[in-house]
Amino acid sequence: MFSIRTLHVCFLVLCGVFAAAFPVYSGTGNYFEVGQSIGAQAAAQIRQRLARSDVNKTIKPFLATSTGKFLFNNFHRAAADRVPHLVEELRGMASGSEQSFDDIFIQLKAKAF
Repeated sequence: MFSIRTLHVCFLVLCGVFAAAFPVYSGTGNYFEVGQSIGAQAAAQIRQRLARSDVNKTIKPFLATSTGKFLFNNFHRAAADRVPHLVEELRGMASGSEQSFDDIFIQLKAKAF
């Protein structure tokens, strides 16, 4: 099981990774709506970042295995239980940028470890 500290560090790592490449964006509304607004504003940058990532070669094949699915589902469940507002914002970013939530979430996990 992941601790809140681990999830917070993961989120900060993701923010640092994205902050280095993206200008500052904002939005209003609930967490999903803010994420959706940010995702729409930064869609090109998010697509580029995901396209340059090694995740497709390194982590995605592992996540196709039963062990990988188990670990991904546990990490996702832990995040949703402990920081649901952050997960909702990531869901909004995925929606706004028209990218897969799983791809964005996997990127978060990959950068954390």
